[in-house]
Amino acid sequence: MRIILSFSLLPFLYLPGCSPVPGDTGGENLQHGSERSTQVSTWVPLSWKELDSLEVDYYFDESYGDYLGKPIFSAKASQWEGKSVVVEGYWIPVSEIGDSAVSVLSALPYSQCFFCSGAGIETVMQIKPNGKIPRLDADDKVRLRGIFRLNAEDPMSLFYILEDARLE
Repeated sequence: MRIILSFSLLPFLYLPGCSPVPGDTGGENLQHGSERSTQVSTWVPLSWKELDSLEVDYYFDESYGDYLGKPIFSAKASQWEGKSVVVEGYWIPVSEIGDSAVSVLSALPYSQCFFCSGAGIETVMQIKPNGKIPRLDADDKVRLRGIFRLNAEDPMSLFYILEDARLE
C-alpha cells in the first residue's frame, strides 16, 4: 500500500528571521600563537516547506507484528541530508508523547501536531541534542541548529532527525 502525503499549502513555510549564521560553529575565530585560525560554517535555514512532500510505503513486519512505514524522500528533502541547518518550530515535551528518550520539534503547535491531530509525519522532526537542552514547555517556539538527517532504516525513530542539535 502506498500513501502519498503532500502539504504544499502550509501557511508557515518561510521562517521569518531565520537567516544563515556564518562562522558560528560554537566558537569564534581562534588565536593560535601568531597564526589566526578560522572555523567557518554556514548554518542554512531549513523551511518545513522543503520537507512537505513525502511518500510512505506501508508493509507488514513480522518481527514487530505490525505495519511499518518506509519513507520515500522527495528530491527536495534529500538535498538537505547531512547539511548544517537552522530550523524553527514548536517544542513537543517528551512526556507528552510518552517516551522520555525522544525530543521532537513540530512545524505545528501541540494541539495540531502529528501526535494528537491529523497532521502528517513530515511535520515532526526528532531531536538528538548536542549536550543537554534546557527544559522547554509545550508550544515554546524555538530555533535549533544541527545536522539534518533522513531516516529510512530505523522504524523506531522519526523520518526526519536533527543531530547535534542545540538551541539557537
